[in-house]
Amino acid sequence: MVGSITYSVSREDVLLQGDAQARLTTLLAIRALSAIQVKLSMEHKSITLDEAIEQYKADLNQSSEGSKCPCCGRMGKIYKRKLNTGMSRILIELVKRQRGDEFVDIRTLRSFVPGSGDYSYLRFWGLIEQAPNNLISKRSSGLWRATEKGIAFARGQIQVPSHIFVFDNQPEGFSDTLTDIQTALGERFDYRELMSA
Repeated sequence: MVGSITYSVSREDVLLQGDAQARLTTLLAIRALSAIQVKLSMEHKSITLDEAIEQYKADLNQSSEGSKCPCCGRMGKIYKRKLNTGMSRILIELVKRQRGDEFVDIRTLRSFVPGSGDYSYLRFWGLIEQAPNNLISKRSSGLWRATEKGIAFARGQIQVPSHIFVFDNQPEGFSDTLTDIQTALGERFDYRELMSA
């Protein structure tokens, strides 16, 4: 047995026994339990869930290669994602295509590249939002719209952080360096031409 987890809920002690790796596929999957007192007993070492999370985050921040979760052993890594040319082109097209608050099918945009989900990172900057998905059979609605912040960025009115740090498909923070839409587009594309086309 790798370890056991003991926590209390409404004054009721519950003991989950067995392979900790099978019980806890990732630390983040049990993040909701962080408000609950959790004790991890692993190889003669006892730490709280909060301590395990802090240790894991510290290890992740110090290593460019990633780190192993102290609870389940799964490797994790913080990825630095740049607000890039493809994301900027999608945002500009979305802003031009959108009428009011309507959502647009992202697959109908000229700069959409099937299989590339980079545009979806724009949601972490607060530049786009996805329509709710009402179909169980589909992973997502495929419908997106630019937010007020996204429209302002696409029109060159504001700057945003040039990079985002992502862990387990969740934002963990932003770079201190700011970028504008023209810089994010890069030198290969003429901003005025894209906005007027």
